[in-house]
Amino acid sequence: MPDESKPSTAIAKNAGSLLETLVETRFLFLLICFALYLDLWLIESGVDPRSLSLKESYSSLLSVSVFSYFLFLGSYSLLMVGFFPVLRNLIGLARVHFQSEVSMSKTTAESRKLSDWSLAFICLSLYNGVVGYFFTNGAYKGLTVYVLSFLSFDGVAESIFRLCVALFWMVCFAFAFRVDETTLD
Repeated sequence: MPDESKPSTAIAKNAGSLLETLVETRFLFLLICFALYLDLWLIESGVDPRSLSLKESYSSLLSVSVFSYFLFLGSYSLLMVGFFPVLRNLIGLARVHFQSEVSMSKTTAESRKLSDWSLAFICLSLYNGVVGYFFTNGAYKGLTVYVLSFLSFDGVAESIFRLCVALFWMVCFAFAFRVDETTLD
């Protein structure tokens, strides 16, 4: 008689693929950019997410107008699909025009998306930091300022986190300002 309490192999395979999707680099960039963009909206609304429980945040979400949901999702989608790819192509065009030598790399569509979203991360985190640090009077200054203030602590875990954040930023910067070789297909 089979044991009903043990998960089947299909469930185990699905859980593995879900974990692989969660740690995929492009998904990570989209998730971080989504968090930064949402944080900008929270700063603008004067909401401190550090003081909200999940129950309170869910009830607050239910009270937001449908128009605001669509405006948030639509503007986020337009930024990620339209604005940041165009901005990265304009930066690449300016680099080709003004620099004497620019190395171009042949890339796939997935690699171009990763580069576009790397630029989105750089721009959103910088904007989040500037808005939070200079233009917010409340106790909550935003996600970027929170992470930067956490990086000022001393300790082993903080040092490892500091190193990871610095490496992540450098990798994002390298991806964001890479010039793609475009071919007409």
